[in-house]
Amino acid sequence: MKFKHISTKLLCLLIPTIVLAMIILTIVSANLARSELIKSNEELMQTALNGEAYNINTVLEEISSTAIAEAATGQNLYQTASAEDLEQSLKSIVSTYDGILGSGFWFEPNVYNDNEIWGPYAYRDGSSIVTTYEYSTADYDYFSQEYYTLAKANKSAVFTDPYYDTTSGMIMMSCAAPMFDANNQFIGCVTVDVEISDIKEIATNIKVGETGYAMLLTSSGVFMGYKNDAYISKATNIVNVSNSSMAEAGKEILSSATGTSEFTDDDGEDVDLYWKTIDKTNWKLAVMINQSELEEPILSLIFKIVIICIVAVIAVAAVIYLVVKQITNSIVKVKKFAVDLSSGDYTIPSLNVKTKDEVGDLGNSLNAMYDTYKDIIGAISEHSESLDNSSQMLNNATTELTNKFDMIKSNMSEINEAVMSSSAATQEVNASTEEVNSSVSILSEQAAKSKDMAKEIMLRASDVETRSKVAYDNAISLSREYDVSLKKSIENAGIVESIGTLAGTISDIAEQINLLSLNASIEAARAGEQGKGFAVVATEIGKLAGDTTEAVGKIQNTVEDVQRAFEELTADAQKILAFVNETVTPDYDQFVKVGKQYGDDAHNIDEISASISEMSSTIERTMGEVSYAINNIAESTQVTAASSADSVKAVSDVADVVAEVVEMSAKEEVIASDLSQAVSGFTLE
Repeated sequence: MKFKHISTKLLCLLIPTIVLAMIILTIVSANLARSELIKSNEELMQTALNGEAYNINTVLEEISSTAIAEAATGQNLYQTASAEDLEQSLKSIVSTYDGILGSGFWFEPNVYNDNEIWGPYAYRDGSSIVTTYEYSTADYDYFSQEYYTLAKANKSAVFTDPYYDTTSGMIMMSCAAPMFDANNQFIGCVTVDVEISDIKEIATNIKVGETGYAMLLTSSGVFMGYKNDAYISKATNIVNVSNSSMAEAGKEILSSATGTSEFTDDDGEDVDLYWKTIDKTNWKLAVMINQSELEEPILSLIFKIVIICIVAVIAVAAVIYLVVKQITNSIVKVKKFAVDLSSGDYTIPSLNVKTKDEVGDLGNSLNAMYDTYKDIIGAISEHSESLDNSSQMLNNATTELTNKFDMIKSNMSEINEAVMSSSAATQEVNASTEEVNSSVSILSEQAAKSKDMAKEIMLRASDVETRSKVAYDNAISLSREYDVSLKKSIENAGIVESIGTLAGTISDIAEQINLLSLNASIEAARAGEQGKGFAVVATEIGKLAGDTTEAVGKIQNTVEDVQRAFEELTADAQKILAFVNETVTPDYDQFVKVGKQYGDDAHNIDEISASISEMSSTIERTMGEVSYAINNIAESTQVTAASSADSVKAVSDVADVVAEVVEMSAKEEVIASDLSQAVSGFTLE
């Protein structure tokens, strides 16, 4: 939606926003207040419950203390006290508290004076207290009664649910305390019966607020105190009432020790329910209060908040309207001033700014703009004519300057071409010099390599000379050693001849033995049977002598082979020695001389290479100086050419700039004319 006025726009946007904020604030405040009131009511209810529960517990504590004290008396005196003494003790208990209706001793069988059943009971009869044994019978059977079984099962005082006593004709509640002998064995119990009217009065006297009331239930849910006496007189259980809402609430009460709930009572009022369990008896004490009473302060608070919000919205709307009205009035004045300025009317007075807010700042800014623009427009009006004349004079001057620059540009172009030709020739000479310098560099490098090779040859020649000398000395030494060894071997060959001589001697001895063996065989044959043994020996000796002769023959043949081998070896060794002495040794001597000659030649090559390298360095240095001079000339030529080119370019650029100036002066002339025409639309006086 588009608005034509700021005031309408602000009011349409702000008022709904404020109303919405107030509504949200009202809802949040109401919820918070409701939560706090509910919390406060719950605390109030819990406080009331705790206080009344304490009062009920106090009464119950007094009753249980009385029963425990009487039980202590009974268990201490039952063996020595008479029946009259115990009866008097019971009467004393009944007389201590008006709410006590009766009290009795209930012993186990054969505990007191061997009686199977003995249970005296003292109770109020009008203004007096009397004792009866009406309950000390097999028909009554107090052993099976609730108070007796509870006391026997527990080690401390216990309470029974309220019950109707046929003897007294009243609704009573019993507190039973067990009695024990010296061996801590159960011997019976003491009961103290009280009327529940006192406790009922405590419950029914509870008042919370205007409509709050209380309810007291037994642990099983039977009414003990309530505003409807019919429920009490009929011993009605809360879960059995005709009011289904109350019955459901009763189930919740009985199912938990404490809690809260709500239901509709017999009068049709919705009530909030809070309950607590009495510790000693498990009774349920509950307080209730009408929800309408709880909601009343909340509704009252909400109504007040709504009224406050409405008043606040009206007040805020009025304030917003006044502020917006003031702002729009200021904006209207600023708008009229801006409209007059936009029409070119600078004869109007400045704005009268009275505020210091944003609208005031806007007015001050417009006043400053008004003063500034008025001065600028006046200055433009005054100087537009002189600007027109200056533009015409500038146009004429730039035209003449353009012609002069064209002439300079032509002359500089011719100079540049001449310098470029000179630079090309210088570059060709420089290239030739570079080639010569490169060749000299290569020659210098080759001379250096020749010098290095000469040094390597010198080293190798020296190495050959040294190795040849060593080999020559080794050959001479080996020749001498082999000569000595050969002579010794020749001498050793005489041993082989000695072996041959010995072999001949052995052969002669074998022949003699063979002859002796033959003679022995002949002599054995002559001896007959007695010479048979000697004949066998002689035959074996002859055979051995024959084998010896044969072996000696082989030895002699071997000795002859060895002698021939020695002779051949000696001849070969002599040939080797002759080769070493006559051929190898002179060759080694020649190698020594050749190595020395190679060393001398390498030294000469090294000297020549050094001279070539030195001359090459001189030529290279000279060519470098020539190349440096040519490069300087070439660089100077190139700098001159570049400077000429830059000058031509600068002249060209200046000519272009002058042309632009001509064009700009023409435009300025047009602009000056336009400014004069534009300024004429403003009214300054």
